[in-house]
Amino acid sequence: MGAKKAKKKKQKKEDFGSATFYCQHCGHIFEVEWETIWDI
Repeated sequence: MGAKKAKKKKQKKEDFGSATFYCQHCGHIFEVEWETIWDI
């Protein structure tokens, strides 16, 4: 029979919300999740 595939456990992510940044140069609003900011 075939080999069994390993099951990946889904990690529950907490929703910390996001931050909004406005760029005066291009006039665009960027929405960035806090987890992304913390990774930087």
